[in-house]
Amino acid sequence: MSTRRDLLVHGAALLALGCTPTPNLADTHDDTDAGNADDTDETGHTGETGDTGELPDECLVTEPMGEGPYFRANAPERTDLRTLGEEGVVLRLAGRVRSALDCRALQGATVEIWHAQMDGIYDMQSATMHYRCTLTTDDKGRFAITTFHPPSYGEDTDPIQSHLHVWVKHPDHEDIVTQLRFAGDPNDDGMAPAELLLAVETNEDGSEDMSFVFAMAPAV
Repeated sequence: MSTRRDLLVHGAALLALGCTPTPNLADTHDDTDAGNADDTDETGHTGETGDTGELPDECLVTEPMGEGPYFRANAPERTDLRTLGEEGVVLRLAGRVRSALDCRALQGATVEIWHAQMDGIYDMQSATMHYRCTLTTDDKGRFAITTFHPPSYGEDTDPIQSHLHVWVKHPDHEDIVTQLRFAGDPNDDGMAPAELLLAVETNEDGSEDMSFVFAMAPAV
């Protein structure tokens, strides 16, 4: 069985934002012959368990991490967070939201993402709300953003490693508040669960692609 780690290492093909459709984030456990059943998504997943009776690793509830002090409500709806005119390494994230109950894709989930500016400061004042966005998942549970690889920040002697903050909401499921960090970060503090350490695929132009599946616990 493929694991969540497999998904993070191999990634999914990401398409440029603005002139192309939402990336097709195919899950490694899905049936490639699918498409005949009405309740399957584009990769054929029906939410059924495999031979072991267990759901794939990626459908286990996503580990939480602290919200931090820099969240701002009502971030604008946009897929490109590069609004400040800065320069950096272009980072594209393709995501999907699933239910941990049966692994089905969750349409209409709200995904809020925020991270630091290239100078390591979070925008807490401007009306533009730089490096912040609110997204809604499509009928396959997908979303995608383009931004810059977030910087490390803080004291030179004890820097905080690069990360994205994410808050996922769905009316029938418990919220996920977590952080996505980067495998191999020299400032890794060892606090992030392994599943939240993402491998990125570096392209010939230096830009980076990565993918992640969020699994939400059903509301009690």
